[in-house]
Amino acid sequence: MGDLHYIEARSKAVMRTILIGNKRIKVITHQKFSSEDLWDECCFEFREIGRSELSFSRPVAKLTLDKLDYLEIFFKIAGKWKKYKITELVPVLEVEGQTEYTKVSFELPKSQRPDFEQSFRIARCC
Repeated sequence: MGDLHYIEARSKAVMRTILIGNKRIKVITHQKFSSEDLWDECCFEFREIGRSELSFSRPVAKLTLDKLDYLEIFFKIAGKWKKYKITELVPVLEVEGQTEYTKVSFELPKSQRPDFEQSFRIARCC
């Protein structure tokens, strides 16, 4: 899907902004760090976004995933960014018994789903 690009970081907690290869899709992760956490070890990079899940570019340990507070997904439509806040995240194990996660699934409130689906399709294809 292309190279990942790092852009600005801002937050009251600590947050990482990652742009996925497609410059019309942006994912911001809001994380809870302690003073002992290392930035590189707690980094989330996403390889791919689907309608209801995000794939990590490398496996993520449960301890690191527990630091994830919530996500914001942005789609650039007609020159403006549309934001969707994702608070309900479910880690996905590819193989039973695995200790690291490769994906996280999410679900939006029913009222936001049609708009999210349309924005997702437009941002992916155009």
